Amino acid sequence: MDSLLTAIVYIAIGLVIAFLGRRFFWLFAALIGLAAGLAIVRAISSVTGPVLGWAVGIGLAVILGLSARSLGRLAVLIIGFLLGAIIVAGLVGPLGIDAVWLRLILIIVGGALGTLALRYFFDIAVIALSALAGGVLVGDGLVELWAGAPQFLLWIVFAVVAIAGFIYQWNTIKDLPEPE
Repeated sequence: MDSLLTAIVYIAIGLVIAFLGRRFFWLFAALIGLAAGLAIVRAISSVTGPVLGWAVGIGLAVILGLSARSLGRLAVLIIGFLLGAIIVAGLVGPLGIDAVWLRLILIIVGGALGTLALRYFFDIAVIALSALAGGVLVGDGLVELWAGAPQFLLWIVFAVVAIAGFIYQWNTIKDLPEPE
């Protein structure tokens, strides 16, 4: 995939979901689908091209965006899983976990925890998970732009985006309806 375009998309998606995840839940769901689709195809990019990456990403975005409006709680569970998986997937690399089997287990556990969090603590979980996922995606975008970026700088960017996104969403949560 074109790394400049991918980096810009990751940073833009990360900022939108970090700051507006709860307010525009259906858009948030679509953006998580796009990010997940791009990440899945990127993971197998040696056998695919950029067109497939964007097609899968856009396809997942449409499916999750529409399902967030029509499927209700089932969509919330799917989105919770993707959020947890994206957060853990974005953090295991920088933590130095190299074993593929361990990464896969941690990503699945992260997905399961994301599902449970959204199921039982919807508002606070959407805010926290969207802020964390936004920080991860912004960090991933910066890695695409600047391959030699110091690790501590990426952790600082992750923390700043996640904390600022959480605070902003928490302060604007008043009078928001539950998603359908």
